[in-house]
Amino acid sequence: MQQVNVLQEYFPKDFYGLVDTNHLKSIYMLPDPQSALDHILRLSSVNHGEDFQTFMRRFGTKTFATQDDFRWMLQAESEKNSPLVAAYINGTLVTPSDQTGFGNTEFELEFSEPWFSAPAQIVGEYNEVYPIYVKQGPTSFGSNYIYTCELITGNHNLFIPFDQLQAGKKFSQDFNIVETSFSTRGGTVSYSSPFSMKGVFSMLRMEDTRGGDMINRPVAWSWQVMENGRPVTKTLWDEYADWELEQQFQSRVNKFLIYAKANKTAAGTYLQKGDSGRYIVEGAGLHQQMSPSHFYSYNTFSIPWLTDRILSLSVGNIPIDRRKMMVTSGSWGIKQFHEALEDYSTIWSPLHSDLRVTMDKNNNMTYRGTFNKYIGPLGIELTVQLDPTKDNTERNKIMHPSGNGVAESYTYDILNLGSTTDTSNIQICYKKNEEIIYKIMKGLRSPDQLSGTAKNPEVASMTLDAYKIMRATTVGIIVYNPLLTARIVPDILNIS
Repeated sequence: MQQVNVLQEYFPKDFYGLVDTNHLKSIYMLPDPQSALDHILRLSSVNHGEDFQTFMRRFGTKTFATQDDFRWMLQAESEKNSPLVAAYINGTLVTPSDQTGFGNTEFELEFSEPWFSAPAQIVGEYNEVYPIYVKQGPTSFGSNYIYTCELITGNHNLFIPFDQLQAGKKFSQDFNIVETSFSTRGGTVSYSSPFSMKGVFSMLRMEDTRGGDMINRPVAWSWQVMENGRPVTKTLWDEYADWELEQQFQSRVNKFLIYAKANKTAAGTYLQKGDSGRYIVEGAGLHQQMSPSHFYSYNTFSIPWLTDRILSLSVGNIPIDRRKMMVTSGSWGIKQFHEALEDYSTIWSPLHSDLRVTMDKNNNMTYRGTFNKYIGPLGIELTVQLDPTKDNTERNKIMHPSGNGVAESYTYDILNLGSTTDTSNIQICYKKNEEIIYKIMKGLRSPDQLSGTAKNPEVASMTLDAYKIMRATTVGIIVYNPLLTARIVPDILNIS
């Protein structure tokens, strides 16, 4: 770290593992004859707000009986576009000079799947101009399918232009029309089978070994932690070590839930092994599970631009009454959102309001207010909430071009594009009884040691005059429907 100012006597020393009194002397934590402050001031605030786990628990968690892989099902839409493979007239590929369908003559369309069924009316890009009646099909044609068609129109001179019959052109089914009496068949139902998503559990573990002489050892400084919503003063080394272990463990679990990248190979196997010889399983975190098709970058942020992005995700996918979205961002992103919305609001009316500017009896004026919610057109409703992990300068190393904060602080994660169910779209999941694993391995001395007697000695787990604290959890995260999520990042983070 850089020197805070000229009053700084020494730099903090980073270390890990076993700590004894010599370590405390080297980091100035044994009693000093004279101190100007009786507790430690941390350069970074301990409490930046809710961490990711606490934030997500508001929407419920999922618990499984075992640590086996877990699955959930998604259903594709039963209506979709089918891309054309080729078009034929009497079995010959159409050419630019052909007038396909002229005089209600037959032609054939080839598709890669039997999505339509005769009798049916299908349409291409120009829906009302060239309506097509499917007379026969689907008929197998190699690995594809052929349909016999004609134009269904009262205009005998109409034909389909060559450019509308190119491979890749999209076609969809409108309806199944039949004769008004004595019809013998109708169109059949098209199905899109459900498909499964599979997640995995990962185990995270930390541990700390402490010498027997460090039990209940007072140190030169005191510090405060929050317990049950109230500050509590601590003065013992093992209390400090317990606190650091839990803080760092939760921080690493939060990072795992957000940033983890699945290490399963395309063959469904794992390559990395731990000391035991068994495989290390890393599941996909939040960012990897979010839809890659809903990834946007920006250079200049504005409310109209953001509105267009949200509409492009919503129209045709999310009903208007379901477009209430939760957006997380860093401190600088929330400030940016506030300023953009404040500027945008002046288009409609200047904010001449006593709610924004006040004056007390001594003529001291106050300007106040933060925009953190936007209700836009067509049911769009955005609420921005702080995600403190985006402000973390240790994990996020790329600075924003403005010089204000890290670039990640300007990202916007849309975690739920208007879910159509009562279940949260994103949930943290744990193995039953393994959300919190906290164990102690006792040596000759331990914090809760008993007096013991020759007839009734206390049992130790190791011969060493020390004890070990072990912290672990079996955890994963589920994004049930990735298409209901989106990620918006500044250009500097758009690395492909």
